[in-house]
Amino acid sequence: ELRRRIAAAAVDLLAQPPDDIVLPPPHTLPKTSSGKLRRSSARALFENDALRRRGHAFWWQLARLILAGGGHRVRRAGQALSALVYAGYWWSVLALFVALVWLPVLGLPRRGWRHAIVRLAARGFLRSVGMRPAVTREAAVPDGGLVYVINHASYLDMVVLSAVLPGALSFIAKGELTGQILVARFLRNLGTLFVRRIDPRHGIEDTAQMLAAAAAGERLVWFPEGTLTR
Repeated sequence: ELRRRIAAAAVDLLAQPPDDIVLPPPHTLPKTSSGKLRRSSARALFENDALRRRGHAFWWQLARLILAGGGHRVRRAGQALSALVYAGYWWSVLALFVALVWLPVLGLPRRGWRHAIVRLAARGFLRSVGMRPAVTREAAVPDGGLVYVINHASYLDMVVLSAVLPGALSFIAKGELTGQILVARFLRNLGTLFVRRIDPRHGIEDTAQMLAAAAAGERLVWFPEGTLTR
């Protein structure tokens, strides 16, 4: 009996709906993912007289969604391709400058000449890849021996520092590099000093050696963090 009365009331309501009741088409009212009515959104649609408008066909909505998503995917693919092309160009330029610098550093008789070549190559590389380091100074760099204490952010640090710091630099490098013959000879020709990081006793000896070098006029570049990993 209750179902019959409800059905009859619904028929009467559909036949002559009151002015304060809106019967929108199916699938018009916005709902949450759990099926609850989104009241604020429904109210906004009602106030804009949008509830009675029939929506676009499903195929049209799906096509618009695919096209919109496709545009984003094309842009992301373009950005990824651009980054890949720039990375390839970056590494090619780096390899070219390393090849140009390697033999002069190994063959020139004077260390000052070697550092001049490295400085010119570092500046040329940074310009070629579109990098313009900004340098601000709170005081003038003193003459003679000194120690630069610098945070180690990447392997590009040595290139940037060689381009912007004056004078012949002596980088402090990990002793493990001495096992790489070509790399060790290249670094030694630039005045690189090596430290043994495992045994604390060696660290004390090496530190005393570095300070003695600075007192003798060397311009040391020290990365106290020691490496890029924890």
